Amino acid sequence: MAKDLRTFLEQVKQVEDSGGFKEAGYQRIDRPVKPYLEVQVIQQKLARAGRYPVIYCDRVEGSDLPLASNLWGSWETLGLAVGADPAKWSERGLFWEYEEKLHRRRPTKLVPRSRAPVKEVVLSGEDVDLGLLPIPQHAVPQGGKYITAGCMICKDPDTGIQNVGVYRHQVQGKDFLGCMINPGRDGAYIAFRHAELGRPMEVAIFLGHHPAVGTACCAHGSLGKFSELEVAGGFLGEPLEVVKGETVDLEVPARAELVIEGVIDEPRETSTDGPFPELNNYGRGGKPVYVMRVTAITMRKDAIYHDLDPSHREHRMMGGNLNLNQIYGAVKEVVPTVREVRRAFGMVWVRIKKRVEGEGKRAALAALHGEFNVHIAVAVDEDINLWNESDLGLAMSQRLVADRGIVMIPRILGSHLNPTSYNENRDPGIEMGPMATKLLIDATRPLHQPWHTRITPQNAYEGLWETLKLEDYGIPVDAQKAEARPGAFPVL
Repeated sequence: MAKDLRTFLEQVKQVEDSGGFKEAGYQRIDRPVKPYLEVQVIQQKLARAGRYPVIYCDRVEGSDLPLASNLWGSWETLGLAVGADPAKWSERGLFWEYEEKLHRRRPTKLVPRSRAPVKEVVLSGEDVDLGLLPIPQHAVPQGGKYITAGCMICKDPDTGIQNVGVYRHQVQGKDFLGCMINPGRDGAYIAFRHAELGRPMEVAIFLGHHPAVGTACCAHGSLGKFSELEVAGGFLGEPLEVVKGETVDLEVPARAELVIEGVIDEPRETSTDGPFPELNNYGRGGKPVYVMRVTAITMRKDAIYHDLDPSHREHRMMGGNLNLNQIYGAVKEVVPTVREVRRAFGMVWVRIKKRVEGEGKRAALAALHGEFNVHIAVAVDEDINLWNESDLGLAMSQRLVADRGIVMIPRILGSHLNPTSYNENRDPGIEMGPMATKLLIDATRPLHQPWHTRITPQNAYEGLWETLKLEDYGIPVDAQKAEARPGAFPVL
């Protein structure tokens, strides 16, 4: 059977029953829940207790559809989604799992309507009503109800290649949605191109599929090259089944729970939305959005509505790891000796084997290029353990020469959701635009000058560090934590 949301939920239940989760699991709620804040409070309270289960609500007041949430809330469910060995269900392990699968794109597989569960119910014309869906309000302040886990498909008018991105969509009427397509993303360039050509832009938003599909839809940089739906096939390990839309000339996932089809009639014109609790934990209104006229809703007869809590860690984890892989790829293009990248403390850290002077700055610059949401990138030496705070602090405090190693880049494209971003008048925080001032930091030591010898477990104990086992002394120890000590990491 082809993979979809339902096959994944069954997998989660099986792992839960076998006791295979430490933080994740499956939490079913069989009493009615309110769409106003209630599911999010449950999810946040579980997180405070260190639990990140997939949540399934049988009944949501005001709708006949159940609701599922928190599919990306833990490294364990992310690992399960891509078929990773449980030993790799960690942030570091999944980075390399994603790196392998990111380049295994598979063409989609077109199936007839009769084999597409998402076509079991078709609502069009006067029957279109977004109020039938259990769309929640997630926090206060928030400008009403938002579709948060929707993957929006559009088509490049020049190449005909479909593009998919994950954006926020505000309900603005029974058959109208606001679509905030982030500046700098591929979908924004496609909208600009439609505006140049004077054409309306057909779109389709699908919800409720295997989480590997949603993760793949967070890829970027594919414009004019390939579709994120092909990336999804690589993550699934099988071609993604698609079917033709009802009212739009687009192919949509056949095994999604529901699809909302529509048209942005005037890509030159925008409305505003918000406030909305974004992944950076800020909520602000007045952001420009396109207006989508809904032309059809297709769904399974027993469709499950898929939601994502935007102020929960699953929002950052949905595509955050994949973005790191794309940063790694951008750095590797110019510094082939890059070893690893990690996002920590709001910055991206790049570990390299430096070969010539200036390469640290080049690596950090490439990291900023690899993902425009990154505002600070730090390059460090090969002997720095990115997963140890003491090592990161050592690089910043004892290898960075601030007047030489820090470069400021003003007025560059950044995240318009970051409160430090600014518009063309340079008004930070007042009218947030897509520009930012970014920092690249070279915290590598000089290559051909004398430098102090660093004391690490490997060079301080003359081989005893590798051979001595605490278990031989009757001392229980967590092997994974022991390996996280400064300098004690495998060379990749």
